[in-house]
Amino acid sequence: MKQDLNFFIKEKTSQFWKATIALSFGSFLVFSNLHFTQPLLPLLSKEFEVSPAMASLTISLVTLSLSLFLLLAGPISDHIGRKSLMSFGLLSSSLFSLAIFFVSDFWFLLFLRTLQGITLACLPAIAYAYIAEEFEKRAIGVAIGLYISGNTIGGMGGRIIGGFTSDLWGWRYAYLTMGLIGLFCFLFFVFYLRKTFFPQLFEA
Repeated sequence: MKQDLNFFIKEKTSQFWKATIALSFGSFLVFSNLHFTQPLLPLLSKEFEVSPAMASLTISLVTLSLSLFLLLAGPISDHIGRKSLMSFGLLSSSLFSLAIFFVSDFWFLLFLRTLQGITLACLPAIAYAYIAEEFEKRAIGVAIGLYISGNTIGGMGGRIIGGFTSDLWGWRYAYLTMGLIGLFCFLFFVFYLRKTFFPQLFEA
């Protein structure tokens, strides 16, 4: 089936823009979740009466768990499908953000952030493989460029979202806001990223 050139997503088609924007939304969600906690560190330190170094674990643990799970996400996606695992990661990471809104214990918050890092790894570990498998050769460069732009916008946007919402309503609402944004990104991702020929969990 891969030899059929009609299979591949062609550059500048409607399917191309749907797929690349969906991947960019996913990339935005991953990197915004990684960085949006940075403006919240003083608030977390005060709320839970922990040192700034302890509060910074809410960033370092999610980064560490993401980095470690990158090694496993690829083989898992070979069995259950690229889009399936990426979709699962976006949904579960958003639900973890919503769950943190209700947390009253700092150690449980760190536990949820660690799990969130694992689920966030599902997309960056697989996105490049998906692009290489689903896009025609001349469309791959543009698709990767747009995907990487989501990384940059996510890192910057996450900090803005975290700082703005925490200033208005407090750190819990920053997580609530990020969780709701994550659900929107997940829905967009599921409906607009084309299904693959792998076994599916979330495919249309």
